[in-house]
Amino acid sequence: MLDTGADVTILQPSDAFLILRDDLFGIDFNHEETSVGVGGVGAGSTRCAVAMTRYAFPTNQGRHFTVDAPILIAEPVPFRESREGNWGRPSTLGRDILYRVGFRLDYRARDPVLLEIDR
Repeated sequence: MLDTGADVTILQPSDAFLILRDDLFGIDFNHEETSVGVGGVGAGSTRCAVAMTRYAFPTNQGRHFTVDAPILIAEPVPFRESREGNWGRPSTLGRDILYRVGFRLDYRARDPVLLEIDR
């Protein structure tokens, strides 16, 4: 979900599990140097691990625009695959990534959100 009000991008447990599978449960969410607490209206209060990732976005020029940047991975609550706790929260693409691109929203288009790159 695009969230222009979110400072950071957060990968919530259900999406993190789709990508990482059981490796999600091997993340040390208590590690002092790689974890952070996040609070907000939509996200609630969540402990997150910080990881580097590569974002790849299709563009209006038919290519992909890549960004190497941190992502926050929300600690699963409960700490197992579930439909409870924060497992139902949507992952959000925040301003930390959105400021790097322009995007156009058109509800009538086949692809309602299109990134616009001037490079």
